[in-house]
Amino acid sequence: SDLYIDSELIYQGFFGVYEGVIKNLTVKGFVSGSHACGLVCGGEVTNILSDFGLIENCISIGTVQGFAQCGYEYFPVIGGLVGKGGNLYNCTNYATVSSSKAVGGITGSSSGNIWSCSNYGTITGEGSYTGGIIGYQNMGMMYNCYNDGNVTGCDYTGGISGYSRQGSLLYNCYNVADVSGTD
Repeated sequence: SDLYIDSELIYQGFFGVYEGVIKNLTVKGFVSGSHACGLVCGGEVTNILSDFGLIENCISIGTVQGFAQCGYEYFPVIGGLVGKGGNLYNCTNYATVSSSKAVGGITGSSSGNIWSCSNYGTITGEGSYTGGIIGYQNMGMMYNCYNDGNVTGCDYTGGISGYSRQGSLLYNCYNVADVSGTD
């Protein structure tokens, strides 16, 4: 482990962008970047057969920081495991995660499904969309997820999801940590 990335670039993580399956991996370290950053994988995980890749049985420990890059049209999307993710199954985050927008313990943003994932890290957002599991849920389903890390953000802040778009499904998810938001 002991991954260390301190960059002004996008798609930062153990894997920058990965297509396929990432399984049984623990990443410990520090990652900082401007868009789509996480300890395991920075960018969107895609797969031709299922439209999304899969991150399974992975653990993140350490620190992930994101920031808005001047002139870049997208907000940061920063997560403990993956910045902008696909499908995630049985993953755990212990990392401290902070950014300006779209911040989550597991993923900053995802259109895929998230099953049996948990967060124990402190999550801090300085803008919109901050959640214990996901910052911005762009459709997709979330099952059996658990948050035990304090979450602090501005608007759209939640223990599980900062914002879940219409059509998103959350089932049997719960939060036991402190959540605070301001406008």
